[in-house]
Amino acid sequence: MFKITNNQQFMTTIILKKLFSINRPSYEAIPALQDKAFLALFCLDYPGFYALLDIANKDFQNVPDFILNKLAQTEEIQLSVIIPSLLNDINTGEPKKKVQSLAAMNRMFSLVYKAGGLPLLIQLLQEGSIDRQLIVSTIRACGDVGEQALIKLK
Repeated sequence: MFKITNNQQFMTTIILKKLFSINRPSYEAIPALQDKAFLALFCLDYPGFYALLDIANKDFQNVPDFILNKLAQTEEIQLSVIIPSLLNDINTGEPKKKVQSLAAMNRMFSLVYKAGGLPLLIQLLQEGSIDRQLIVSTIRACGDVGEQALIKLK
């Protein structure tokens, strides 16, 4: 594996920023190129992440939404931003918001366990303040660890 120098990283970031700034009607090649540009910038660590945020703050057509959607799909962002936010909503929110947050976590599978959300879910199940079937489904979606936790609750 080769190491990218700071100068190469800087030039790559500039080229990829230009690629993202293509602001024409949707050609078939542009989304594929933007996907690859996103991955390349994301792999550059902090300078790439900084470049993505810089591009997202500009007024390009649909590009900020594209970047934010792609970032939201990365495991790192889900573990450090999205799941803690959902857990906070479950812990302190109103009942309707708790159910919505729980339903969103139900589709995040083992990431809920990795983010440390399992103890809160078990506590909610024991309290019974929210739909227990949804809580059990979310715990079970955590994988083997969630199923073992449910077996221990019997």
